[in-house]
Amino acid sequence: MEIVKVMRVESAVGLYRILDRDRSVFESCDDEVVASRLGLLCDYAAEYLYGCKCDEDSNWARMDREYRELIGDDAVHNRLKEFYGCDRVDFVLL
Repeated sequence: MEIVKVMRVESAVGLYRILDRDRSVFESCDDEVVASRLGLLCDYAAEYLYGCKCDEDSNWARMDREYRELIGDDAVHNRLKEFYGCDRVDFVLL
C-alpha cells in the first residue's frame, strides 16, 4: 500500500494563508519567476482581505486572476511539493 501526501488548496485566500505562515516558500526559492508570482498572489490577497472595502471587487479580481494562472503552472506545483514535502497539490477552482 502506497501512501500519497496531497496538499489541497481550497481557494486563493487558502493559498495565501498557507504561504503567509512561512514566507520562505517563495523568499528562498531559486526560481525568481515562481517566487515573484507567489509573492504577488500574497500581495493581492492581503489587499483583498485587509485593504479598503471600496476596492474589494478589483482586489478580488486581481487575486483570482493570479490564482487561476498559478494553478496551471507546473513550476509552482513543483515548488509547493518540494517545500511542503507532498506528492501532489490539488487546487480547487470555484
